[in-house]
Amino acid sequence: MVTDPWAGSTTNPHGVKGLENCHFLKTIEDAREIRNRVLQNLEHACLPTTSDEERRRLLSFVVSGGGPTGVEFAAELFDLLNEDLGRSFPKILRNEISVHVIQSRGHILNTYDEAVSRFAEARFAHDQVEVLTNSRVKEVQPDKILFTQKNDQGETVTKEIPMGFCLWSTGVGKLKTLCSLQIQIFTVNQLKPTFANASRKSLIFKQTNTLLKRTLISVSMELLWARSMLLVTALPFKTMLQTTSSISSAPLPTTEVKTRRK
Repeated sequence: MVTDPWAGSTTNPHGVKGLENCHFLKTIEDAREIRNRVLQNLEHACLPTTSDEERRRLLSFVVSGGGPTGVEFAAELFDLLNEDLGRSFPKILRNEISVHVIQSRGHILNTYDEAVSRFAEARFAHDQVEVLTNSRVKEVQPDKILFTQKNDQGETVTKEIPMGFCLWSTGVGKLKTLCSLQIQIFTVNQLKPTFANASRKSLIFKQTNTLLKRTLISVSMELLWARSMLLVTALPFKTMLQTTSSISSAPLPTTEVKTRRK
């Protein structure tokens, strides 16, 4: 996979400490790390040497961000843990699995229609997925996440959730290169039209064109890589379909019944 520091966007940290303890959902490598981490937590939770407190921590999954990405991931993760993985792991783990969604606003999916937000919250309440609204993450530690939440009296209280997995999906931000170029262009536009300033502005425009070219090349390489991955994934499935169709179209074997002469 091609990674170009000049192109694309970066995860918005919002000034929160400890994001190295979080997982992200931007690349296929991130998806693989998420899958491996979920399986590792379940395997460690099944060990007889794991204490009850450690088992509950390993089976606590936190999603920071109540937008479309966080809500969809929380729903898919809940279905995976309770429906699919239940066939390979003891069913008793279902009682200790917990999924939490931390949202800084008053409702999840606040950019959508209010009916969509209410439906998602009702569905999570039915599935026992905890939604923590009006909450802001303060720090993410390796074994727990600290956040502030307003109580009924309007006071800000610091709380914590023991967790074995945390997904950070609070939006994207600009790259440092883009921010620096934006500041330089703004600074040049504020200067008086002199020869020195004109040459400086021309240099900045050349850097901007280089950035756009790098972005287009990176996007093209990403599309080619994704297409190749789809072809590689589709080939075994296509072969399986051809094998199945050939077997189904083959004539059934006939057996001759010999009659005994009297």
